[in-house]
Amino acid sequence: MPTSSNIALGSSNEAENQLILAKDLGYIHENDYQNLLEELTTLKKKLVTLWNRLNGN
Repeated sequence: MPTSSNIALGSSNEAENQLILAKDLGYIHENDYQNLLEELTTLKKKLVTLWNRLNGN
């Protein structure tokens, strides 16, 4: 059964894929892509930390 932290991590991966697609299709500039990717990476690290704490790792 997926937990809310698993769902959130999966959603962040989906957001990353959408971000890559937006850049590749020219909807956003490289600079904006890099800034958003940095923020998303920070969020994903926090989600992994939360997941680890919830699972006793």
